[in-house]
Amino acid sequence: FLSCGTSSSFDAAVSKMRIAVMGAGAWGSTLAGLAQENGHEVSIWSRQSQRSINETIAESDLLISAVSMK
Repeated sequence: FLSCGTSSSFDAAVSKMRIAVMGAGAWGSTLAGLAQENGHEVSIWSRQSQRSINETIAESDLLISAVSMK
């Protein structure tokens, strides 16, 4: 999922990340599932979420945007 060489320090740094996915559609759900399968803590945010977008972003190490451009 995340690969950028063979450095053990890099591997340790990304061993478990808090990932926020903006968008709960087909792409967002798929990317969130892949991240979770790879051992990361995942939060999904959508327009119907109870939490604010600012809270979700502030508590994450990585942000993935998977929202419609329509």
